[in-house]
Amino acid sequence: MSKSTTKSKSKTSKKDKRLQVKAPPRTLPSTLPTEQAREAVESNVPANTRHSPPPDSHATPSAQGSEEEMQALPRPPEKRAQEHGSDTCDEREAKRRRKKLGKLLTVMQRDLKLKEQSNDIEKQHMQARLLGRMVHPFMHPFEVLTFGINFDGDTALSDGPESEDEDQDDDPDLIAMRNKRLQQCELLFQFHAIQDIIPDLKYSLESADEDDLIVLGRYLKSRFDAARGDDSSALRRVVITYMQAGLGSDLVHPSTALPAPSELDKVERGWQNWFTARQLCPQTMLEEFDNDWEEFSEAVMSGKKLIRGDDFPSFMFDQNTATEASDASSMGCLRSPYLLMCYKCLWTGPSSAKLTYGRKDKTPGKPPIAIKYKLTTVSPRSIAYTVVLIRSELTNQTSFALTDVGQFDPCRLFNETVALFDDMSSAWSRETLQWWNE
Repeated sequence: MSKSTTKSKSKTSKKDKRLQVKAPPRTLPSTLPTEQAREAVESNVPANTRHSPPPDSHATPSAQGSEEEMQALPRPPEKRAQEHGSDTCDEREAKRRRKKLGKLLTVMQRDLKLKEQSNDIEKQHMQARLLGRMVHPFMHPFEVLTFGINFDGDTALSDGPESEDEDQDDDPDLIAMRNKRLQQCELLFQFHAIQDIIPDLKYSLESADEDDLIVLGRYLKSRFDAARGDDSSALRRVVITYMQAGLGSDLVHPSTALPAPSELDKVERGWQNWFTARQLCPQTMLEEFDNDWEEFSEAVMSGKKLIRGDDFPSFMFDQNTATEASDASSMGCLRSPYLLMCYKCLWTGPSSAKLTYGRKDKTPGKPPIAIKYKLTTVSPRSIAYTVVLIRSELTNQTSFALTDVGQFDPCRLFNETVALFDDMSSAWSRETLQWWNE
């Protein structure tokens, strides 16, 4: 009987074990997603203790062990984001900008290699064409971008103390220091101007390395050089045809008494032709030119007479008032009707050249620069850009060059023309720009 009883108890014990319900585990499988893990933990904690403070030192060992197990669980994503959110966002934003710049540079490099224009970056292509027109036609983008990225805004530009002693004006060291400061200021201006005209580069440049800047610099330069070529072609014919209307009927050849021609081949222009030579002649040397233009021109072409970039050509001046004074800022400088007609032809279209107020509305055909880019005001740099192109087209050089006969420097001509407006508060600057924007 004892054996039977024992056997019966054994069977009952095994059956009871099979019917028992196991309690849920206190530790969760590692395969559960974090969110599910958090919910599972909370489901095993009584509602009145889920957000209670941690147990004190007198808690039972089992309770302390349970708390340690819960602390070992993965933290919710919200908590991780709070602890590392700023760094993570910055890293993600940097990667996004880097990826965007990489795609842009890939297309640019392909276009440079194939000498074509992709529709993917049509906007950047058009913006880059405006750089030479509105910023500087002789800009070196790689140098500008490198300087701007490495420029420390907390450090002042290199310059010496401004001295009011006139005896130090000829000090070579002081002159060199001032020139370096002016160069740095110009580079910084160009750097910010590039970002203003091409906004996509404003924040992407932070992640660019030297190779990126090389590709970007080459692309920008190729685009605004091409735009300058198109603009030169637009002015090539009109710089001759506008002479009669812009310079007046008094402009006649001294020997033949013939008026200015309506057409003149490029190779026949320059110092060898009286009409173009007189426009190229500096305003301060016109009297000498008129006394014997052939001798004057021969001296220029042979290099005996040097013409510098700040020797402003006579076509920049209104000849009706230019003879009244010798100061460039008070003798009709930049008020030439001829210069104004050429400017209108380039910026608002040939049909607006003879209109008193130009043209601001769209017209059939290819839109001019001002209409295409929605430019509403005349700037000193757009005037200087036009001056450089006109002078180039008056020469007999078949292609745009950085030097001309007589060691003339067109880059300096641009800089000196812009420098006329250094003091924007002066009466001359205000009145001149007002005259242009009427």
